[in-house]
Amino acid sequence: MLDSASALLYNHFRDRLTKNAARLAAYAAVSDQFEEGPIATELLTKFDKQLIQHEALILNYALHYRKDAEFKSTIVEELSRLTFPHQIREQQTQP
Repeated sequence: MLDSASALLYNHFRDRLTKNAARLAAYAAVSDQFEEGPIATELLTKFDKQLIQHEALILNYALHYRKDAEFKSTIVEELSRLTFPHQIREQQTQP
């Protein structure tokens, strides 16, 4: 396999997705260390590679240290809105 599953999925559905959705596949390619796959290479040329690497690192770090389902749900919800990882804020629960 030359590309991450996310890059392959993005490539398959790219006609139905916005350009900004490609950022999610780029984060995954960096996180999974598949940056040099043919799809990932093309994706990364569309963005600032250092920004993608930085955002992927933020996601990896957060998901490694916070394993609870509520936090992961927040991450998925915000990423589905194409929020940059550095802009995702933890939801505070009301007592």
